Amino acid sequence: MAYYLVELYSPKPAWLALDRASRAGFFEAVGAGMSNFTALGIEAVALGETEACAVHAAPQQFFAIWRAPDAKALDVLISGIAGSGWHDYFGERGWQRHRSAWPPRKACSYLVLGDVLQEGLAIFC
Repeated sequence: MAYYLVELYSPKPAWLALDRASRAGFFEAVGAGMSNFTALGIEAVALGETEACAVHAAPQQFFAIWRAPDAKALDVLISGIAGSGWHDYFGERGWQRHRSAWPPRKACSYLVLGDVLQEGLAIFC
């Protein structure tokens, strides 16, 4: 069963203070480490800028959604993100780690019945 990591984040003042070359160097280093994740079956599902005009929009500026084949691979991703220095430059306030629930009707029953944590869903804030 697949696991997902959903991130919401905004740049910190340290990122905003970097010049263009330093920013590019940071992303080159992050990109080089991505091959380790790919080998474990981890993939970036979607990355982008949030839409501040959406109803009930989150205050964070960017989002990322990752998929991993299992909890162990997702733990490697989370450790890799932390080890990359990401948190020095970007502040997350919306980490969510969870096992996929399919079919959707079953996922809704988790929420309605309050069985989310019993079904293996973990949320980190």
